[in-house]
Amino acid sequence: MRRLPAYATRMALALVIASLGASQARAQGQNSTNGRDVFRTRCAMCHGAEGRGDGPAGAAFNPRPTNLTTRVQRIALTDSAVAAVITAGRRAMPAFGRMLTKPQVDSVVAYMKTLSP
Repeated sequence: MRRLPAYATRMALALVIASLGASQARAQGQNSTNGRDVFRTRCAMCHGAEGRGDGPAGAAFNPRPTNLTTRVQRIALTDSAVAAVITAGRRAMPAFGRMLTKPQVDSVVAYMKTLSP
């Protein structure tokens, strides 16, 4: 059996890795699109359409709903921490664990990443 030169093997590996990255990016893009729909339906009434914490129902809460667009907010929480808040609720935020599937929660988390700079 004839072996490929080392550079050809590295090139083939790089192409495989690049294609995996592209498929993950497409999947994340699809997740954020689905997440946008769930966000608009379940979250925007309090967090606002742009995630700034200025939704019409949010005005009644003290403290106000979290502004999800700040860089500090994005850096402060891991994806799993955000998913836990969506699932179990926190302070005045209701738990959505019985209303949303895990893939829906994950898609909202992916969408929320697009809200902050």
